[in-house]
Amino acid sequence: MKKAKWVASMLVLASLLVLSACSGGSGESGANGSGDTSAGGDGKQGGQDVKVVSVSNDEGSFVEGLDKVSEALKAYGYSLDVNTYADTTAYQSTLRATLSSPDSPGMFKWWSGYRMESLVKENLLADLTEAWETYKEKGVNADLANAFTFDGKVYGLPLAVNYWQVFYNKKVFEANNLQVPTTWDEFLQVAETLKKSGISPIAQTADGRWPGFIWFEELMIKYDPDLYVDLLEGRAKYTDERVVEVMEIWKSLYDKGYFSEPLNWQNTMASEFANGNVGMFVMGDWYNGVLMGQGLKPGEDYGAFILPPIRPEAGNNIIFETGALLISEHSKDRDNAIEASKHLFETDVSGTWTSTIGVAPLVPGVQSDNSVINDIMKEVDEKDYRLLPRYWEGTPTEICEYAVDQFVRFMFNPDEYKNVLETIEAKASSYWSSR
Repeated sequence: MKKAKWVASMLVLASLLVLSACSGGSGESGANGSGDTSAGGDGKQGGQDVKVVSVSNDEGSFVEGLDKVSEALKAYGYSLDVNTYADTTAYQSTLRATLSSPDSPGMFKWWSGYRMESLVKENLLADLTEAWETYKEKGVNADLANAFTFDGKVYGLPLAVNYWQVFYNKKVFEANNLQVPTTWDEFLQVAETLKKSGISPIAQTADGRWPGFIWFEELMIKYDPDLYVDLLEGRAKYTDERVVEVMEIWKSLYDKGYFSEPLNWQNTMASEFANGNVGMFVMGDWYNGVLMGQGLKPGEDYGAFILPPIRPEAGNNIIFETGALLISEHSKDRDNAIEASKHLFETDVSGTWTSTIGVAPLVPGVQSDNSVINDIMKEVDEKDYRLLPRYWEGTPTEICEYAVDQFVRFMFNPDEYKNVLETIEAKASSYWSSR
């Protein structure tokens, strides 16, 4: 995987990707977004031939958006036949069983980074390296290709992209005469002020175990982004003295009493935040939907900022996560899928997706209805932030799944930070030496 270097005017499409890898349910349902045509067939739109591309998806909240995108694509000669699965496990197993067949979907939603690596190795994905030239011409951030790149070739395009930031309760900040921090020292001063006011400065969560990586990755990129990338890709050790120092910084936040008791991110964290019992927390911008579900208004009740660098020389860095839209190499819809994908980033098509799903846009010329998202987008663009992959997708799954449990152990026992790093390093060393 290549590392990201700069960011253009854009941000995100979508939500809750961080949960898709862990979600579940039962059954399967189909949602046809192609009108009176069928997958792989042709139709007519105003006298123009319309080529239909089959699409598989496991995210129920995407169905309406995909259907409307299908309608918008008809102006460019394409439409989508969308089949949505209710159960992620069934979705994964079904796709893996069919991807070598001509009957596999032309496009399908998946996970990025190392979580798509096995599909690349099995030659199940179409090479989109040339198509990416078109995506970039339409304004898609070139750095996002890194999330789908293996051995110099790109095998996916972004369906869902989210930036990770610090959400803060604006009324709590105002009541304590606090401003958004622009340096690490100012961030610590904000936390100390909140603590003295009887407010938990930072909400934390270990619910579902995956959140264990949140503060590790956040502190790593604010300390040394190159070290973070080297760690993800096996060129650095978890026992490196610089990584140890980052863990000591993390531990110091516990020692100072800046973290809340672990909360459930799906409900109690949002409610405690809404009630003013906690002042801040780090999460992907998909969490806007959870906060609005608590009745909070973006820009009025809460805002967001990007955590300042710990070391100024680290520069401006931000974590991103991205969901993948992949194209089956063996599908009968392969060629049409590649051509249709080039129109997903037309302003009208992307705008349809953005307005329907209610998240931030991926290309210039499309605006979000959420002022918090727009403010973060503006800062990332104007200050030339470097995009860095989320730990969950950015390092091999075998290491990540093991490490998150160790990070959670640290959260409950901060004094064990050295043993935590040694334990993760043993796992990582074993993995990398076997490749």
